[in-house]
This record gives sequence, structure tokens and C-alpha cells, in this order.
Amino acid sequence: MIQKLSNWINNKLGFDGMLHIVMASIITIALNICFGIIVAVIGTSMLSVLKEVYDHYNEGTSDKKDLFCDLIGIIIGIL
Repeated sequence: MIQKLSNWINNKLGFDGMLHIVMASIITIALNICFGIIVAVIGTSMLSVLKEVYDHYNEGTSDKKDLFCDLIGIIIGIL
């Protein structure tokens, strides 16, 4: 069961998607500890969007999937 879930996640999200989930979770947790849940959610969301804007203008590789993965990471971080 876990192997099937792992394979599905890897096929759909890829390694980059998993990195976005993990980093967004870590950032959300850190900001929550320091400043509270509202700042954590808003701050991580802003960082995620700014990262994709940066990627779009500097690398030409912005991806909606990355924002979706960041959202998953934020949800995990606030749980």
C-alpha cells in the first residue's frame, strides 16, 4: 500500500514536487513557531508565489504544479 502511494506520488509530482512539499512544510512550521499560524500561512504562500514569479522571469520554468505542491506543504505544516 505504501509502495503504491509512493510510486503514485513519484509519478505525478516527481522529485521537484516532493522538494516543494517538504520545504513549504518546514517554512510553515518555522514561521508558525516564531510568529503564529496566520503569518506562517501568508508568509509561506507569498514565498511560494514569489519563487514561481522568479522562475518565470529568470528561468522561464514556472509551473502550477509547484504551487499545488507548496499548498500541500503548507497544509501539512499547519497540521
